[in-house]
Amino acid sequence: MNIEMTEIPMKSRKDLLTKAVFGSRIAEDEVDDLHTYFVETEQWRKVLAGEVDIIFGAKGAGKSALYSLLVAQKERLRLGRRTLFLAAENPRGTPAFRDLTNEPPMSEDKFRGLWKLYFLSILANYLRHHLTQTRQTNQDANEVFELLTSNGLLAPNVNLITRLRAALEYLRRHLPTIEGSVHDPNSGVNFSAKITLAEPTGEQRSVGFKSVDSLLEQLNTAFRQEAITCWLALDRLDVAFSDSPELEATALRALFRAYLDMIPLSQVKIKIFLRDDIWRRITGPGFREASRRPPGFE
Repeated sequence: MNIEMTEIPMKSRKDLLTKAVFGSRIAEDEVDDLHTYFVETEQWRKVLAGEVDIIFGAKGAGKSALYSLLVAQKERLRLGRRTLFLAAENPRGTPAFRDLTNEPPMSEDKFRGLWKLYFLSILANYLRHHLTQTRQTNQDANEVFELLTSNGLLAPNVNLITRLRAALEYLRRHLPTIEGSVHDPNSGVNFSAKITLAEPTGEQRSVGFKSVDSLLEQLNTAFRQEAITCWLALDRLDVAFSDSPELEATALRALFRAYLDMIPLSQVKIKIFLRDDIWRRITGPGFREASRRPPGFE
């Protein structure tokens, strides 16, 4: 039954407006209900179709709402087109990268390597779980699993913060001596860093060294053989690095460079939700990569 507002007494109108709920001002707090009143836009259609990788917008423009809707659609994506949605940052609670304010990597290049090792660990962890559940084997994937496990980068059943910490400890332990053996004085054990950031020499390859880029390519091959595409999504980056503007600039420049490096991977896509004022702040003089705006920008 339709009722005209003019038929409702003034006092009742005030009561209705007072009790009206228009949703939370924070999209992450209403993930379960957002889809019931969200009006689909052209931008959302592009994001859902996989046509957009980097979503820019001012604070409050709705980036987190789009992210939350993608989270809500993850089963539809997985079952409909075998596209897996993996969060690379915690959508709620403590950001995985928050602790790096006190212990940042040494340089932008090392941070670039950290992003890649971290992404590699997340991807490998999922694929190992998938192959175990489906009782399948994949030689390309198994080689990556073995190398990551032997270097402490693929612990099972850990959260994103622990996974990131393992990647950071690997870099700190083996850099700048990542190209050789490292002696741990506490345990008396020699460790051999088998994963390098740069392409290993012929001699290093002969004894099992591999670059993080080659491992990402090998895992991409394994995902292609399983007909699975992965979306690694990052939101709340403004919160993760809010305590250190210098670290924020270094981290996000390194992230964008890692993103560009990984564009050729057919089965792995990085999805970044970022405030446009932060983008303008980090893309100052000397950041030539900013001119390489790929098609996946909105």
